Amino acid sequence: MKNILLYLALSLFSTAVFSIQFEKGKHYVTLPHSPTIDAQVMLFHSPYCGPCAMVHRPLVEMVQKHGLIFNEIVVGMGPVGRDVQEAFVVAQGQGTEQAFIEELIHRIHFRRDQTPKFRSDIADVLEVCGVNSQSFEQRCNQIQDKVEDFNSLIKEYRIRATPTIVVNGNQQIVLHQLSNLEELERLIVELTS
Repeated sequence: MKNILLYLALSLFSTAVFSIQFEKGKHYVTLPHSPTIDAQVMLFHSPYCGPCAMVHRPLVEMVQKHGLIFNEIVVGMGPVGRDVQEAFVVAQGQGTEQAFIEELIHRIHFRRDQTPKFRSDIADVLEVCGVNSQSFEQRCNQIQDKVEDFNSLIKEYRIRATPTIVVNGNQQIVLHQLSNLEELERLIVELTS
């Protein structure tokens, strides 16, 4: 019995010691934007960014797990950056944006010989994901407008690095201050509560 009580005491103590308290200014910063009405997570990312590729799927799962709104903003980087943004908009319109981004990440980071280098390569990724790429190939005005919305948000939030995670429209997470994905999840939950 004594051993059980000692074990429980040590377990509680170790949890308290290793459970960090998040600090404004260290783990997240408040941006000069109005908070959103509904709890949401915005991810500014590029599928070409290695850290973005590592955090993308776990973040999507966290947001779904906690019933939060997920606003994904693809940052146009590199020679086909604008094409990736346009393709994302097309996939999003058909409800397959996650499959598209995951396939793109996989091709870029795990099958280097399949990294999209041209607009036609991006169209192939759309087709593999079951997306009708006709509007992508025609460069519809609706797609251009949505990409401009992305780029406006990128400017408005002064995005200089990816991934950047903003919670509720005005709390930017300082990723390098977090040790693991569990801390990221705890911080998101704390900021959206």
